Amino acid sequence: MFSYDTDDRRNRTLIKVGNSGWSPPQGFDAVGQASEAVIEREWENDPGDAHLGISITHGLGQYKLTKIVTIRPRYVVESFVEDALYFRQPGAKEFAVVEPGAKKDILFLNSEIPRLCLRLGDSNRNKW
Repeated sequence: MFSYDTDDRRNRTLIKVGNSGWSPPQGFDAVGQASEAVIEREWENDPGDAHLGISITHGLGQYKLTKIVTIRPRYVVESFVEDALYFRQPGAKEFAVVEPGAKKDILFLNSEIPRLCLRLGDSNRNKW
């Protein structure tokens, strides 16, 4: 929970994730708003840009005068297959694994290649 230190109506907030840079100024005034914040990578060897989903709702009960700001990863991979699902970005050597029935968030995504390669199972026969 936080508040701004002035009564200025142009209040904006900056968001930072891990070692990423700072986001463009974000306003949290409009209840019902759903938006995306893309935080560009700060260094060349960073994994990519951070993509965040932001939603704003009213609080409930004793918090009815409070705005609830939810910040989540923008992309989530969920597996509905019976085998493990492997995914990575094209050209990357590292990959992530989603077990059957599980979810995995994708926080950092290289904006130059905004796609994913998928592979089913742990077999070398299956190609990306």
